[in-house]
Amino acid sequence: SVSPNPAFHTNRCHTVVIQGVKSEGEQSLDPGEDLEVELMPLADIPGLIADGTVRHSLVMTAFQLLGLAVDTSEE
Repeated sequence: SVSPNPAFHTNRCHTVVIQGVKSEGEQSLDPGEDLEVELMPLADIPGLIADGTVRHSLVMTAFQLLGLAVDTSEE
């Protein structure tokens, strides 16, 4: 859990790692929802950050926390 902007706000951003999941079928979206799932190896993440594809600081923080929680060298 991190504080995105503690100088001005008290909100928190939580990151959760869930392992051992698999796709079980098609998405069941609500009307107006537009979500796309794109799977990629964790080993690709540093390159996506380096080339600017991933730019959001909270997403980058989540990937850093993931790296601390999971050994990504076996991907």
